[in-house]
Order: sequence, then structure tokens, then C-alpha cells
Amino acid sequence: MSFTSWSYLKVADIIREEFGSPRDLESFFRIGQSGLAVQLKKGEGQKLTFRSGSHRKVTLLYNPSFANQDTTLIP
Repeated sequence: MSFTSWSYLKVADIIREEFGSPRDLESFFRIGQSGLAVQLKKGEGQKLTFRSGSHRKVTLLYNPSFANQDTTLIP
């Protein structure tokens, strides 16, 4: 597992402690011949959305893409 993937999962775990489990887990995992796998692939976007109550929402993005090519993402 790459450091980027590990970091994403670690941040997701920290957010989960505050908000509970994310709502969109079905797109996060896949079942293959070797069992359950996390779908974090280089060049492909992924997101997890966490909600707490009706007014608190956090969306965690992995490999985001932007429609505006002038946008710069600074880590």
C-alpha cells in the first residue's frame, strides 16, 4: 500500500471517529478472487462522505479532478 493510500485511510479513520461510518461505502470496496479490496487506484478518483446530524457533512476526496484546468491543488 502506498503512503498516499495509507494517509487517505488514516484520515478517513480519524473522521469516522467523530462522524461515524461514511455513507457511500459500496463504491469504496470491491470483491475479487483474492477477497475484499479497497478501490484506491492511482489516476482514479474516490470519495467518502461522512454525516453527523442534518447540518454536518465532510467529504474526503482521493485523487480529485477538477473541471477547471487552471485550478491548482497544493497539498
